[in-house]
Amino acid sequence: QIANSGGGCAASGGTGGSAATPAITVEDLARHWETLALVGLRSRGRSLLGSQGKQVIALRVAQLVRDMDLKRKGKITIEEWLHYMLLARSGFAARQVNGLLDKALERNKNILHDLQKMFDAADTTKCGTLNFAEIVSMYSRHLWHLRPSQTGPSKNMSEEELKAGDPEEFAKEVVQAMDIKGDERVSYPEFMAYSLGRRKHEVLLHLYDLSNGAAQSISPW
Repeated sequence: QIANSGGGCAASGGTGGSAATPAITVEDLARHWETLALVGLRSRGRSLLGSQGKQVIALRVAQLVRDMDLKRKGKITIEEWLHYMLLARSGFAARQVNGLLDKALERNKNILHDLQKMFDAADTTKCGTLNFAEIVSMYSRHLWHLRPSQTGPSKNMSEEELKAGDPEEFAKEVVQAMDIKGDERVSYPEFMAYSLGRRKHEVLLHLYDLSNGAAQSISPW
């Protein structure tokens, strides 16, 4: 809707003759935000958006597009917008995920679209988090072939391996490998982090009691 409001729809490059993906330019988003700002002003009895207000909007839009524009094309695709919003909503370390995604996009420019398609197929509730039953369903219907590993690379199973295996056991492996929060669910950021190469590992925190002058006795100063 934002892209179309400008009288045209920008498109990112596609391959193999596929339909172009709608994209939002900086101008599209700035124009939309200005429209929303005017609506708010008019509701308070004002009718003009001053130059300072437009400058603030332009600056914030430029910052937002810079953060969202993973492919560095000066416009935001639906996949990039969705990716940013799901990471922001979860409070996940977006910089870590995007650092891995930047490298992956250099090797495969369709990887973001492909991973989102895989996650979206399982996310029947459209809440951005997969429960155990949804993951089991993916294996029962042979829509997921992923066999995760908690330490090394994952593998893609054949149809024969899927038929011979237990969907619930496959789902347990997915949760064990991807679930970082320990809530027996897999969020979009957890799914992306695992798919891009991140693995869980044990972290030990050593706590020391430095009260009663202990800090002074071990300090080099």
